[in-house]
Amino acid sequence: SHVRFSERVASPLIPYGKCDILLSFEELEAARYVRYLKKDAVVIINRYRLAPPSVISGQEPYPDVVPIIREKTRNILMVEGSAVAEEMGNARGVNIILLGVLSTFLEPPESVWIDAINTMLKEKIRAVNIEGFKRGRQLNSPVMHNVQGGMS
Repeated sequence: SHVRFSERVASPLIPYGKCDILLSFEELEAARYVRYLKKDAVVIINRYRLAPPSVISGQEPYPDVVPIIREKTRNILMVEGSAVAEEMGNARGVNIILLGVLSTFLEPPESVWIDAINTMLKEKIRAVNIEGFKRGRQLNSPVMHNVQGGMS
């Protein structure tokens, strides 16, 4: 999906070379959208691999997407969103975890995001989603950058 916000948005689609932030739920997905990235864009990639048919059949190895993306930007953050979701006992929770990571690159403070989660979600699933959101925010900590050799 393309998400654009500005004083004036002429089209719902992001033009090639104009994307500021790419959030990818799967590694190969990030490489597919590299042409949209502007120079020095931020790329957040969930460490999850969904093998295409050519990989499943053994015709090709799963590609290393980082060198492909580094041609456009060095600001690549690989995160263990799926692993954190599994650890929390909610594999489908990867979306809120990645939203937490993304939120660290956008202006609204954490409290605004938490208020939105409280407003949008039913009470019985709020707590686990807020926990996932906060865990996602922690995945973009300076400590994680040092451990993973993250963003430069």
